[in-house]
Amino acid sequence: MAERKKKRDTSPFAERLLKRLKTRPSAQGAVFVLDLRGREWSGAQLGKSGFLTLRNPADEGWPAKGATTLDQAVAEQWVRDHYAAWMERKLQIAEDGPDSGLTVAEACDAYLEHLTKLLGPDHNTVSVRRSVVRVHLKPAFGDLPLAALTRKRLREFLEGLQVRKWEHGTVRETPAMRRTKENVRSTLQALWHHAYPDTAWPFGTISVADRGASRRRREAAETGEISAMIASKTYTYEEIATLLSAAVEYDRAVLGRVNLLPWVPNTAETIALLLGTAARIDELMLLRWKHVFFDQEAIFIPGTKSAGAARWIPMQRSLRPWLERLHAMHGGNPHPDDYVLHLRRGTPLSRPSRKSYGARLGRLETMAGLKRHRKTTHIFRATHLSWAAPHLPEGVLKAYAGHSRPRGGATDAYVETRPPFMPAAHREVIRIPSPEEVGASEQHDQI
Repeated sequence: MAERKKKRDTSPFAERLLKRLKTRPSAQGAVFVLDLRGREWSGAQLGKSGFLTLRNPADEGWPAKGATTLDQAVAEQWVRDHYAAWMERKLQIAEDGPDSGLTVAEACDAYLEHLTKLLGPDHNTVSVRRSVVRVHLKPAFGDLPLAALTRKRLREFLEGLQVRKWEHGTVRETPAMRRTKENVRSTLQALWHHAYPDTAWPFGTISVADRGASRRRREAAETGEISAMIASKTYTYEEIATLLSAAVEYDRAVLGRVNLLPWVPNTAETIALLLGTAARIDELMLLRWKHVFFDQEAIFIPGTKSAGAARWIPMQRSLRPWLERLHAMHGGNPHPDDYVLHLRRGTPLSRPSRKSYGARLGRLETMAGLKRHRKTTHIFRATHLSWAAPHLPEGVLKAYAGHSRPRGGATDAYVETRPPFMPAAHREVIRIPSPEEVGASEQHDQI
């Protein structure tokens, strides 16, 4: 009699795995395990026993470490949401070999192409994730198959992540901050979901907290190494004057070369506008002339970040001559829908690029020896708020800055901040060097 051939189980993988769910005695009484004994599960086994203890995928050290559960519903949920995708991936790699499948570099390129089409090339998320891919993911994992990544390798990579830090005009390597690590982790997770849309993220929660940072800061302070803690995160008046002078020369030498280049030489004006408004660079990219009210000495900031970001702010009187220079660049009579800032001559209705302006200002700050680590355009916002803080009540300062809850509660709906209610003194809190002080010409060539 011919031997009956065993029928292959073709049910969904998670359901097959749930059939392997059992309990075993432990010091806590009993724990749920996956019985992975047998040849078909050999590629997914972690130990010699063939039994894998179920642990909370949200815990650090998963799958080798973490809390167990005595609740069968919880155990089944862990299997469906995390273990199934992780096990299926391990079995696939064991069957096809570690060199099979999409590489990280190929997955990065496909994901960025998709994201750019979805959000546009100038979207902040696209810019951040393109930078993460270029600076961190491709150099570390580019040639490695995406399916061959392991939790341990990712955790060690994030723990040892380094970034280049500007200090007094020079560059040095320093441990990445938590926000950078979070951006890298979220980019990699989005990359995985794009490459494998039907497969859950298999690495659980990878902590990016630097548990030794507080201790290292304390030890550094005890030994007198506090330079990083006392380093200025804002500019002084003298440094702003230096930057504006450098910007004037940059505009003349690089951008305004005999009017042959198409770029608008408004770098100095951009710096003055950032400093004088405390606006985020994304907000300035939305600013049109219909938002600038010379008669009322006020500016309406469209806002980009929070519900309270769209706001009125007082026009600083030291900013006015710089606004008038921008006005003259438009022939002295711009259309209300023209953007206040724009990159190319003759394109006032084209929305300017935050990335291009950021790159221009970053080069200038580096040339002037005033580049701060992780600060390019936001440092002008920090400078404005630091200079204005001694002169304005806290709630007013936050309202002008566009914080979503400057006062809290229902008060937000009643406090009026339109131009007629702005005290004249609020227009005198920021002192920007004048165009004459920094060597700017009286009038730009018309665009």
